[in-house]
Amino acid sequence: MPTLIKPDQLPAGNALSSAMMQAGSLAGPVLGGILVATAGSAAAFAADAASFAVSAVTLAFISARKTAAVGEVPEGATADGSVCAGAADAGSDQPSPAGPTLWQLLRTARLLQVLLVVTIAANLASGGTFDVALPALAHARFGAAGYGALLACFGAGALLGTLYAARAGTFARPAIVAMMAFLAMAIATGLLPFLWGLPGAAAAILILGTTNGFGNVVFITLIQQWAPSQLLGRVMSLVMLASLGSFPLSVALSGLLVRHIGPSPFFPIAGGLVVLSVAGALGQREVRMLGAGKSAAADQTTVRA
Repeated sequence: MPTLIKPDQLPAGNALSSAMMQAGSLAGPVLGGILVATAGSAAAFAADAASFAVSAVTLAFISARKTAAVGEVPEGATADGSVCAGAADAGSDQPSPAGPTLWQLLRTARLLQVLLVVTIAANLASGGTFDVALPALAHARFGAAGYGALLACFGAGALLGTLYAARAGTFARPAIVAMMAFLAMAIATGLLPFLWGLPGAAAAILILGTTNGFGNVVFITLIQQWAPSQLLGRVMSLVMLASLGSFPLSVALSGLLVRHIGPSPFFPIAGGLVVLSVAGALGQREVRMLGAGKSAAADQTTVRA
């Protein structure tokens, strides 16, 4: 996305992209079910293959915009990747001849270290919640129809959250706003099994989906704007590794916990893990100030004008 649109358009671009993915996730099972029922499973697999072919063709026509020069360092980071109070030397209009390597950035940038820890902790909680505890809870209380309703509520909430994330550029402290959304997500997760049956669970998971979709888009955008242009792909790959790489461990541990304590107690445990990770992140100034520099500069420009 950063190679297609300007930096100030990233919140809206990421929100639109995520919203389309959520809309596809909502429509896909419905359309697939209709196709299987009317034309058979072979036709569904053929349609799936054709959809990838269409994606390949559309990607071939995408042209990237010109990006910043190699050697650019993120706001608040020195050429070796360490975080500092201000940006690079304002008196020089030339980029650094050599930017930091990914290892230097990971070793010295406290912000990236904290965000990776939060990502791992949050996904350790969410993987087991959605793929182990929620199906077990639905099987015990709500049945297949109730489980489908819960998934639909989550998808609808995520769609709403990603669309609202397009306004992230208007927040003075976007990282703090996103962290507050994750705290609300954690509270909704912990309360989900205890809120008056299926209607209460559906309301909780709607909030969960909304805050999750909003927070994810905001933080992905902030990381894209912060990372050096020559390392952007590697930084995002590292974030995705922290996210998806925790899934096997998450579902394995969650399966053991749910088996021994049941699905209901698992939800407050998962929510508590997210609360702890978010609280730790908010204790770091680098996280609280992420994305705040541009808003502050804009405010100062307005005052001077």
